[in-house]
Amino acid sequence: AGFAFRVRIRNDRQMDLLSGKAKANILAIQAAKVAEKKALAKEFSNSGLERPKVESQMTATERKTLAEKMNEEFVRRPQLHSQLHALHTQVDSENDEINKGGAHVMSAVVQLAKLWICGHRFWPCFKEEAIELLVASLFLHYKPYLHPPRSAFSGFTRFLNLLANWEWQFFPLIVNLNNEMSEVDVSECVKEFTSQNQNNPRRPPMYIITPDDRGSITSPNSNMKKGVKWRPYWTTKSQPSVAALTRVTDLAKATLALLDNLCSEQANAGSQVDGEVWQALFRSDIDQSDHDIILRLNALAEMPETVSNIGDDDDYSVKKSKISSSVSTRFYKNLAKEAGETILVGVEPLTNYGEAIRAHFGDLMELYYDPVNGQDIGLNFKHRVRDPVKFRIAVSSYSLPYHRNGSSKLGNDSESEPEGENDKITFSHVVPNVDEIVADLATMGKGLLKSISVNIP
Repeated sequence: AGFAFRVRIRNDRQMDLLSGKAKANILAIQAAKVAEKKALAKEFSNSGLERPKVESQMTATERKTLAEKMNEEFVRRPQLHSQLHALHTQVDSENDEINKGGAHVMSAVVQLAKLWICGHRFWPCFKEEAIELLVASLFLHYKPYLHPPRSAFSGFTRFLNLLANWEWQFFPLIVNLNNEMSEVDVSECVKEFTSQNQNNPRRPPMYIITPDDRGSITSPNSNMKKGVKWRPYWTTKSQPSVAALTRVTDLAKATLALLDNLCSEQANAGSQVDGEVWQALFRSDIDQSDHDIILRLNALAEMPETVSNIGDDDDYSVKKSKISSSVSTRFYKNLAKEAGETILVGVEPLTNYGEAIRAHFGDLMELYYDPVNGQDIGLNFKHRVRDPVKFRIAVSSYSLPYHRNGSSKLGNDSESEPEGENDKITFSHVVPNVDEIVADLATMGKGLLKSISVNIP
């Protein structure tokens, strides 16, 4: 099948202009506007595609958001990758026996951790880098154990222990990569966390700090007060949310209990436990009672190539995308009929659909899905919108006036007429218009969705 690569071009000048750190020449900006308009007019003149918004047409907020996104993509992620790669490859020549199998099993532990997160549909709740930092902490700060994990199994159990037992409300998790943080830095970080814990209820529920997370560095956590020296970058107030972190903690405890039972059963029986039982550690069926809305996708969601070396004798097994000619013709006008037999690199319908839902309904709902083997998406209304909220422009979309008797909570009872004082409609508070939300979800997922289940009392 070969390999696919993406080339990303970075221009530091563009980032400076977007963030306002450099002043551009007015004539240069005007010339750029003219060139952009001509290029867009030529490119989109014969197509029905929507023209993208260029930088000269962006508001200050949009430019700031784009600058933060570029900073994360081109600066922070490569920098963190380099630090984690150094941890993965490091060997202490003086303590070879102690570190034998230490950092060199880190990649396997990361894979198991991500597989566990994905299999239980928590992938949208975390940034990928946050999972890698959790695993890195097991190798950097391994006490009370005598040494870092020496196998993927021990590393995975320690990862579950960390999720299950770390008291995020009272302690930050400091991952001191390359030992760049001094004792003074660590002390300041703890003090800053304590202050945020007392004075800022909107702080990230999972507080992970690295040496690069000083307050002077551009951070997506704009809710932090000025003057803060340490800000978590790879965890935010919504990734993970309090509800998602609570569910992950409970699931980690349940997984540890199941793991202990499986190990005891295998030791007592003296024989190998069925492999499907072990796979249950990394998978869970979606439960209607756990989600307000469940979106089930049809076979079109299986289009992306999947590469797996788990349980196969060969190095890799590649599943090709099989698309019927009718589907490929209907959705991909520019593809030949035989395109259904090819591997579509980078085509991930479930993930793309999930990201579109997050962009459209992120203020209202949380998403749960498995981007690897999943065919369904679970949606939960955020706790703060389950009850009526005061009407604001920010919550005006997909909202209904609230019936004082509560009959319209999370539903559309507009057909029923109010009776009596208790049934009076108040326009000062609103609740989500579930019918409209479901209709838009169906429209956005046309051709992908198999069914929509709503479980809202």
